[in-house]
Amino acid sequence: MMKSEYFDGFLQMVYFDSIIMLLLSFTSAGKNILYTMYSNYGFNTLASLQYVCNYLFGPMMLLVVDKIIESVNFKKIFIISSFNLNIFLVGGILVAGCQEQCSKALVETITVITSLIAGVLQTIFYVSFVAYINFMCNNSNRELFFGISFSFTSMSNILSNIIGYYLNQYFDIFTFYIIIVIISIILQALFFCIRDNKIQKKREARSMLEEIKYQLLALYKQISFKKYCLFLGVLIFAGLMNSVIYLFIPVLVQKLGFQESELYNKIFITFLITGIGQVIGGITAGKLSERFKENYVLYFSFLINFIGILLSQIGNTNNNYLLTLFGCALIGYSDSSISSLALIVITKQISTKNHAFAGYNLCQSLGFGLSSIWWAIFNEKSLLYDFSYLYITTFLTLISFIIYNQYLLKEGQTIQKDQIKFVNST
Repeated sequence: MMKSEYFDGFLQMVYFDSIIMLLLSFTSAGKNILYTMYSNYGFNTLASLQYVCNYLFGPMMLLVVDKIIESVNFKKIFIISSFNLNIFLVGGILVAGCQEQCSKALVETITVITSLIAGVLQTIFYVSFVAYINFMCNNSNRELFFGISFSFTSMSNILSNIIGYYLNQYFDIFTFYIIIVIISIILQALFFCIRDNKIQKKREARSMLEEIKYQLLALYKQISFKKYCLFLGVLIFAGLMNSVIYLFIPVLVQKLGFQESELYNKIFITFLITGIGQVIGGITAGKLSERFKENYVLYFSFLINFIGILLSQIGNTNNNYLLTLFGCALIGYSDSSISSLALIVITKQISTKNHAFAGYNLCQSLGFGLSSIWWAIFNEKSLLYDFSYLYITTFLTLISFIIYNQYLLKEGQTIQKDQIKFVNST
């Protein structure tokens, strides 16, 4: 393998990942305190409702996202679709600006509508993100590029909380959100300079109805592929873990009984430690999968996740903030590691088609949306419900992955037997 081939497109990839990282850093600073801020002003279920609308409606765009990627250049796709990050914060701006003075029904209605719009753009954004990485890499540097990209996006979880912590020291909540939106719009302009290597693909013209039917059939064929079906549990779990970080961690910190004056900063610190775990997870996932088979590394990530949940529960029960922080760091590690490894498994063992990435996004959205419904129903109840939910879903995902690996083992044995028969016959 040539060294030039291994690092081909490396600098362009780093530039692209840096834009994504900074965008996510500023907007995530606003997302991280949405749940707590909403609760402080009496909007107890608005955060969960917002995530449900965002993640359950958005996947409808999977029906046309493949055509968008094929017919629109990446610069335009990312400039437009990245607005999902700002639009999602409209609810936070409204609640921070109005506080308890505006009509609650009006605020909730606007938040729901903007969350639906953000969900549509978000689907395009994240499917295009994975497709762009895939277009930039080759077979020799696939692990490197996917590992780097997820490390950069995970690093946003560190930067976002440093940004949030310091902005919260000097500005009120409303100004805090306005600054975030202005800076993120400036960052979006940097997409004009990314390397645009979109593959042109001519295809017969279709009506909208025919296009939807075509995309439904193509998506169905991709995710109904036996290998993909057996791997669905891991993909849905990736979405579940994202919801755990954005909805469960703020509740976990609140239950520790901090005073309201220090609550926001404690949440930022907790997210910061979780983000450090995510960065380490993203880096080690790519490097470990170069040395060991990615399936074995995934087993290790599941084990880390179990330990993280357990330590968080023990820390919360004993009102031990440091132990809770360590547990959250392990949860962050497994979140980034599992997401990165899941994509590596898809591209190396299943498919590199856009519909494979669309299926990944669909599973993530379903996991996030369904678990958001859970948090909305049980957010006022004991954390025991939430911990039980995490243990059960993690266990079911592990079982799903074991079944997937058993299938790979049998498939390999069948191929080996066929090869032996062929050799003997000749």
